[in-house]
Amino acid sequence: MIVVGCDLLDPDTPTGWVSIDVGSAYTCGLSVSGKAWCWGAYHDPYFGPSFPADSLMDSLTPREIPGGHRFTWVRTGGWGACGLDAAGTVYCWNIIPSLSFAGARTARRHPAVALDSARFHSIEMSPSHACGLAMTETAMCWGSGYRGVIGNGTAGPMDVAGPTAVEGPTFVQVAVGLLGTCALTFEGAAYCWGARNSGRVGDGGASSGDATFPTAVAGNHAFVRIATGQYHSCGIALDASMLCWGDNLAGQLGVGDSLSRSAPAVVSGNLEWREIAIGHAHTCGVTLDWQVYCWGANFAGQLGTGGFASSPVPARVPVPGQVTTVSTYNRSTCAINHEQRAFCWGDESRLVPMEMPAIR
Repeated sequence: MIVVGCDLLDPDTPTGWVSIDVGSAYTCGLSVSGKAWCWGAYHDPYFGPSFPADSLMDSLTPREIPGGHRFTWVRTGGWGACGLDAAGTVYCWNIIPSLSFAGARTARRHPAVALDSARFHSIEMSPSHACGLAMTETAMCWGSGYRGVIGNGTAGPMDVAGPTAVEGPTFVQVAVGLLGTCALTFEGAAYCWGARNSGRVGDGGASSGDATFPTAVAGNHAFVRIATGQYHSCGIALDASMLCWGDNLAGQLGVGDSLSRSAPAVVSGNLEWREIAIGHAHTCGVTLDWQVYCWGANFAGQLGTGGFASSPVPARVPVPGQVTTVSTYNRSTCAINHEQRAFCWGDESRLVPMEMPAIR
């Protein structure tokens, strides 16, 4: 959802975006003061065309999440969001039933403590499951167990209502997509699990069927960042190159063709990378010289290149200034520059980056 205005803000409070996370129909960001601001709309099968009138869902402009909370981390789960405070407490709002926090089958219409006593360093969310790094230094997942995305050996449709430890090595970073999960160890070894469609797990095609436990990505690469989407994944290696694997029908691997890969392949362009963001069928990244590039599907203008043509190689997006972070999902993409200004594009309404309103 792209916006053009916002309510007047207190002129004595500093403005600026410090993070942003794009979901399928709901986007949230954090201000310099730690407040969460969100916008979006969704037709939900449980609640109808939109959530009830007291919901925080339907808004065309960034809307401050009430409650006086100060967050250090915020992530969207497609149609809702969760934030972490400084103590690692998880607060969630507008969570859909499939995420089943504490077994609840109704949405939390305002921020409320989720996951009871669990505390996290970070969390990542997809529309159907979530994972996080707990304060106990354990990777944990919950939500729908479909296609083995939880990583505990199960692959059934049943919901996992609370944080469940991922079986395997100790992880220091975790990434989630609609049908899978990936993670990195302290040494930079990459593991993925969940759906194996089109080589998304990245094990070189060594096995068939869904991966219900963490499975080593082929090639013995050492990564510093990892991200995963519906059917493809990418990682940034120690030498700042980016490697991608999985489905490539729209050119989302960035290797110059549309052939899928079951093992990591180097992204074209000889660019050096610092950040990755993955959508359903496109990929974006920030280079070491603070520029943002996107490639893959572009049916809604999510590449930000001024049209709807897809690209099988990285295409630079004209975001003003030095870009520090980028986030994307299915139809839209957002980035923040060094001046803490946010820019978004896509959703068929903006084919090039448009600046977002300031938040406090």
